[in-house]
Amino acid sequence: MAELNLLPSTLNIECVAGDDVVVEITITKGTGCNSSVIDITNLTFAAVLVAGSQSFSATVAKDVPTGKVTVTWSDSQTLSAGPGSWKWYFTVTDGTITRTRLSGSFTEVARA
Repeated sequence: MAELNLLPSTLNIECVAGDDVVVEITITKGTGCNSSVIDITNLTFAAVLVAGSQSFSATVAKDVPTGKVTVTWSDSQTLSAGPGSWKWYFTVTDGTITRTRLSGSFTEVARA
């Protein structure tokens, strides 16, 4: 029987509240040695940190030639979210289709 799995891959993030968090993602087709960068020109990316009733949208920059997407939450955003165990999501939109491609826990600890 065939299966279709549309669940996002998991990437858990741990950081100190009040630090900048930068995640670099390379968008490829395939995995391992058989992967190749795809054209991300017409794709739109977004990432959000959900901390209780608050949400913080990351700054997202894409580098088309390398297929790299850089997701950044600022020090003020992680400080506002505060220490705790939160969730984050990374979405990709192609035309009218939006899919969550990465998600996971976003654990923040207090600065010692």
